[in-house]
Amino acid sequence: MDRAAPRGARDRPAISHEEGHSEGLRPRAGPLAPCTEHPASPTLEAMLATPRALPPLLSALTSVALLGCFSDGEGMTSGNASDASNTSAPTSSPTDPTDPTDPTTGTVGETSTSSDPTTETTVDPTTTDPTTEPTTEPTTTDPTTDPTGCQGVCQPGEVELGDECGSCGLTERVCDELCEWGPSACVEHLETCGFWRLPEGATSWERHPLYTGEQPAHAPTEPVLAAFDISARGEAYILTAESYHVLDLQSLAWIRSGTLAAEFPTVAGKPILAAYATPDGEAGNMETGNDSIAIFTPTIVYLFSLKLGTHEVKASGSEPCCEDQWKSPQAPATADIRAFWIALDDADPWGEFSLDNCEGAPPGTILDWYGAAITDSRVHLQNIGTCFDFVAELPFKGWHPFAQSGGPASALEVGAGFLNEGDVWIFRGP
Repeated sequence: MDRAAPRGARDRPAISHEEGHSEGLRPRAGPLAPCTEHPASPTLEAMLATPRALPPLLSALTSVALLGCFSDGEGMTSGNASDASNTSAPTSSPTDPTDPTDPTTGTVGETSTSSDPTTETTVDPTTTDPTTEPTTEPTTTDPTTDPTGCQGVCQPGEVELGDECGSCGLTERVCDELCEWGPSACVEHLETCGFWRLPEGATSWERHPLYTGEQPAHAPTEPVLAAFDISARGEAYILTAESYHVLDLQSLAWIRSGTLAAEFPTVAGKPILAAYATPDGEAGNMETGNDSIAIFTPTIVYLFSLKLGTHEVKASGSEPCCEDQWKSPQAPATADIRAFWIALDDADPWGEFSLDNCEGAPPGTILDWYGAAITDSRVHLQNIGTCFDFVAELPFKGWHPFAQSGGPASALEVGAGFLNEGDVWIFRGP
């Protein structure tokens, strides 16, 4: 990044990797201090360890109203009327009633028991009137127990998800017992925010799940504790308590994974706080084909190198860190750190932060090369290259990146972070 004096980035002597790692981001004993000859300068790892070297966190420089659904009766229940033709006809002959012999058969007749031909049998219309109301009462379908009976705009209990809201939420509304949508509310859906990305120059964060669809083989399943990017490879390493996972920063695909014991054996089983990487050749250093990596625990920073051509990792030492090195009033407690990164070439600390209290800085100099430490509620900014002191402390939402919309709601959501090509990446923590 081109900067006019008094930033002094152009005239600052190169900072060797040896210097950066042994001095704990402090300049006193040479950590990230100016050097004149690259072959003879100490490594950046060495700088993070010495009293005035880059603090090991920089050790490697690195969201219808119920339409009463009625069921009609199955037709009418009608009375069965008696057959009106059921009047018995007389069986006695018109012959002389005193003659007991049937003239047609010659048999002796019997006294008729049939009804009087003039008598008509009738039916009580109050019990047989077909217009009588059906005896089966109509029923109303209860949509709370029979969702198929609801004719409203939705089914009771149905949930509709909408737009992203908050830091990890989605707008959500629920169908009520009247088959109408209830009010929308922002409901947390943690699966939607595995990490956030703030593109360079953007005013709002992107939100991404750790993966979509079926879980990929290399995706993390445990809480994220630390992360660093390997800019030359376009990759990021995500560390959990027991494993590492490599994310392709272009495709967002998880491409490799393994155990810490196999790849970073010296930190296996240790309480990891944060990590960062120093890109090969930055800060005026000669290119070596390796990026330097620093992984921090509460009292020790562990150093590694990663070969860019093969992504082979080798342990390169460890140094005590960082309470004895970080003495300025703006310095964080090492154990409170949630994420840490450094920015060297073309750094933009998102603010005009004075180095007037930074020993060795010309009057009026403002912060350019910097380290950022994120704690539970604050951001601490460190000078890299001159005094290596922390020179500013801000509320989490008071620093420009975290003041933009759509990102983490608070520092307590931060598990890890890094800066890659001007973009800020934050992974949700435990």
